[in-house]
Amino acid sequence: QIVSTYLDGVLTNGGIGNYEVIMDGTNNTPSIIGNNFGILDVGVEPLHGLQKFINRVSILKTGTISSGGFSAA
Repeated sequence: QIVSTYLDGVLTNGGIGNYEVIMDGTNNTPSIIGNNFGILDVGVEPLHGLQKFINRVSILKTGTISSGGFSAA
């Protein structure tokens, strides 16, 4: 839900053409969850003229952000 809310804002402000977020039983089988994994699939349709799209994701230990141990560049 957090990713969808963020992308709704980007979409509303004209930053992307459309998007899709999947994180459910179709991409997170009991086997995947049982191995302590989670898969988040995000599809983004860029606006015309955008030729490159970079997505950075950092996986952090629980509490890292709230303790001030992470800052986005």
